[in-house]
Amino acid sequence: MNLRNLAVAFAFLLGLGSPLGAEQMVVLDSCQYDSVEAARLAWRPIDDNSPPVELTSDQTGRTLLKLPCSFSAHDDWRVGWDLSGQWDLSGIREILIEAVADSSKQAAMTLYLHTGNGWYRVGFRAPEARRTIRLKPKQFKLEGTPGGWDKIDRIRLSVGRAGGEDRKILIGRLEAVTADTRVAVYRNDADRDTSSVIDLYVRYTCDSLDRLGIRCDIISDEQVAAGAAAGKKVLILPANPVLDAPAGQAVKEFLAEGGKLIGCGELPEQVLGWLGVRLGGVAPGGPDELDTVRFEPTGGEAPANVRQRARKAYKILPSEGTRVVGRWVDRQGEPTNVPAITRNANGYYFGAPLSRFYPYGNDELLLR
Repeated sequence: MNLRNLAVAFAFLLGLGSPLGAEQMVVLDSCQYDSVEAARLAWRPIDDNSPPVELTSDQTGRTLLKLPCSFSAHDDWRVGWDLSGQWDLSGIREILIEAVADSSKQAAMTLYLHTGNGWYRVGFRAPEARRTIRLKPKQFKLEGTPGGWDKIDRIRLSVGRAGGEDRKILIGRLEAVTADTRVAVYRNDADRDTSSVIDLYVRYTCDSLDRLGIRCDIISDEQVAAGAAAGKKVLILPANPVLDAPAGQAVKEFLAEGGKLIGCGELPEQVLGWLGVRLGGVAPGGPDELDTVRFEPTGGEAPANVRQRARKAYKILPSEGTRVVGRWVDRQGEPTNVPAITRNANGYYFGAPLSRFYPYGNDELLLR
């Protein structure tokens, strides 16, 4: 069975339904304004260096929003415009932006989505020929402490200075694709000092789920505490060293409702307790000894090997009711007898972060 078929089986086994559930389209802005005055009432410059928006049309007569970039008049690093409103982007899959730069040179742009006390932001390039840019939630970075995707209240488009020449960017539409999901990836943002590392492992996890065709939501500490995990079947913790009391209570309730956890690497003692393990320090050896995870054979099948090559893994001490389902194998294929993955009634624990070296190993690991 190939990985895609295995993913479908995994989804139905966990009661997730189809991993490619029905999608809905949310219009953020059609850009079809009756007048330039109406466009300017909607899109407001973010500062005095950002000129008012304009309108133009394409060869078919379709209206396009024009973002004028007058960099010769100032030395600021960007210009930008804000659109205010109320958008529920729960279950966000991707943002679609139809854009084109007005010259043969691409334009560096940033999309910001404001919610709560912060922003989700992602950079992209407006191409030389008009096309639709697709931006996924896993690509977004955090500024401040943004709230939930269900309460987006401002959209910002900015254009970077680059060479400093005046130019224009044309925008044809902004839309979002949403879908119901049963899997959530917990992006732990309580500790801002480790946020860049956490974002990296969130990205690895979401990349694997994307390749497997399994849809997921990315939820923050604040969203978890507010109940965003409720109704999900699986909550994945790819890098979650901190768990505050409100989020901890919400995860506890999630488990009480029958949800399952997949936890990796460093986790708070409370979460480790739910997964039925204690950590006995760092497991011996480096990447050469922590090369592959070998899953225990079941039902007469041969052992399954999944490449990981971990830089560091934790020594796992299973509690009663927790079973070791995978052990580390070294680079020469010799078993180390060091537990790598355990399972109990609440889910799975993997003693290392997902691999940055073997993404397709991550895919199979998440399906085991």
